[in-house]
Amino acid sequence: MDVISLLKEFETLVQMRQRKLGNFGANPNRFNLFKVVSDKYRKENLHSDILAYLLDNEPSFLNLFLEQADKLGCMDKSGGVLLKETFDTHANVFVRREKGRIDILIHNDKQQAIIIENKLNGFTDMDTQLCRYYQYAVEHNWKVLAILYLPREKGKVPNIGKYSCEICKDRKQCAGYKKFSFETQLPKLTKVIEIEPLIDVLTQWVANSEPDDVRLSDMQMFVRHYADLLREIGVNCMTYDENIDILKKIFEDKTLLDTANVLAFIWQNKQELLKPLVGKRIAEELQAKGYKQKDKDPIWKEAGGVLYKELPGNPYFEYIIYKPEWLTFALKPKDGQVEKANYLLANEAFEKCDYLSEVRGSTANFKHRNFDFKKLPQPLETLHEIVAKCVACYDKLEELVTQEK
Repeated sequence: MDVISLLKEFETLVQMRQRKLGNFGANPNRFNLFKVVSDKYRKENLHSDILAYLLDNEPSFLNLFLEQADKLGCMDKSGGVLLKETFDTHANVFVRREKGRIDILIHNDKQQAIIIENKLNGFTDMDTQLCRYYQYAVEHNWKVLAILYLPREKGKVPNIGKYSCEICKDRKQCAGYKKFSFETQLPKLTKVIEIEPLIDVLTQWVANSEPDDVRLSDMQMFVRHYADLLREIGVNCMTYDENIDILKKIFEDKTLLDTANVLAFIWQNKQELLKPLVGKRIAEELQAKGYKQKDKDPIWKEAGGVLYKELPGNPYFEYIIYKPEWLTFALKPKDGQVEKANYLLANEAFEKCDYLSEVRGSTANFKHRNFDFKKLPQPLETLHEIVAKCVACYDKLEELVTQEK
């Protein structure tokens, strides 16, 4: 495979992912609170902590969760135990995290128990995992009513056949093995709750809340952000096999691997690499708009050969300059208008121009603004799109500081 064919294959994969995102109602470009807080949104513990908190502190959520489980069949195609009717939610319910290494264990004073195995991080199943969890519950005299399996992938089920519990067979003293055939009985207990049914529970929980609940707006925001996150996680794993196929082709071909290394370097250093490109292109655009180059003045020349534009008739500023090397604009206030000019920049232009930030080096006579690469949209846009947005910002800046106040 040559590089061009590889890039076309990547393009097809990206288009397929975008279609799936749209079909699933996911938008990875949308602001998401969980991504801002930490990169742990990718990890299992975060999702287990969230689910355990809701199950433990929100009785209505627990009831809806059990109702949703009752709608689903077990792996042996039977209906299983009706949890909503059987599990006594009035008998001092306890929700435990990592008890016996079980992701979430729900139990009550009547020794009824529900095991939840969380695979929202896409992690592979461990051998004998469900066996060990069931065995732990039996040893603590709990009656396991159900094992609820939460996968990231659509259609994924735990491989019960894999859980023959060889450890227990070797240890004949294991009470769990003597009384229970894992291979035949676990499918009768195990239900799979995929991402969409889980989102349905979250959505219904908020919809059922009292309109005068002071927490309602916060609950709505939480569910919207978390549901978006779950949908994106689900779509990312839908293209897993295709990703693996392409990666395999890259790592088996020296030319493709060298190309990938170069692309990886470019991506990792994109901000530093982009700055001179963007700076030069912006300068070209501004020269077409009437900016002139002033390189004879030794002070200005040290700034990298700046462009400038006089602002005749402007009541507050003499001229505006652009430093391509630093991607920075500066405005020179008129004598006697410094206070008013600075107010305009701080309270008008700065707040209304996207992608602009104040930079160090601003003085009473010059207030600087630069293009803030941290505000670039993700995924990154093309050079042409970035330059267009940056120039539009500077046009807006010039317009705002020219208005009469």
